[in-house]
Amino acid sequence: MTAPELIQNFVRYYRKPFSTETVASFTAVQVEEVQPVLTELAGSGMIKELCEGIYVKANRHNPNLCYGLKGTWKFNQQAAKQLLNLIEQGGYTSIRKIAVDFHRSRQWVFVYLEALASIDAIGYDKAYYVKSRAQLKDLGKVIKKGILGELNPRRKYPDRPTAEEKKADAAERRRLRQERDAALAKARAEFRAYNEAKKAEWEKIQTFRKHVLALSKIMAEDFRQRYSKQNYSN
Repeated sequence: MTAPELIQNFVRYYRKPFSTETVASFTAVQVEEVQPVLTELAGSGMIKELCEGIYVKANRHNPNLCYGLKGTWKFNQQAAKQLLNLIEQGGYTSIRKIAVDFHRSRQWVFVYLEALASIDAIGYDKAYYVKSRAQLKDLGKVIKKGILGELNPRRKYPDRPTAEEKKADAAERRRLRQERDAALAKARAEFRAYNEAKKAEWEKIQTFRKHVLALSKIMAEDFRQRYSKQNYSN
């Protein structure tokens, strides 16, 4: 798995604000490689920068994305077109799969699909498909609550993951957790090795100091004895 893929997986499952150092510690990717990828993800809208150097998954801390506030939602027609382009590739049976490939939250995808279905832009026949783009200009003007369930009456919960999806998701989270644990173990081992090396270096310095002090005492005693004999002879 490449560094960008590791970082995208981290962002997808990490629920708190994070920095480049956080990503590096969890993915074992060098900090220098992390920053360009985060900049690219921020540009694509997958993450956003809360303040300088601190990022969070897009929509995670945005109250305007709450279902109850859809009346204040500002729908983006360009984003809707991109979503339709993805759906046209075919085979999407759940919002969960669309959210993963579109790099948006499931809530974001759900609200947009609901808005698109409300203007008869999409349908469902074994999978989501695009019906028409003619009414995109009216996107968000009217939202028909529950319309996604009406598209597929046989399935009460269109967004509920299947057993295979749950299994794959659990495996992905387990793999990511194992990679994180391995990275942390490696970081701890490197830190211990660094401390041991510094300790060994300090012990060498202390030993050298003791030798220098002992030699200084010998030289001082030798000088004292010689000086005393010289005064006595005079």
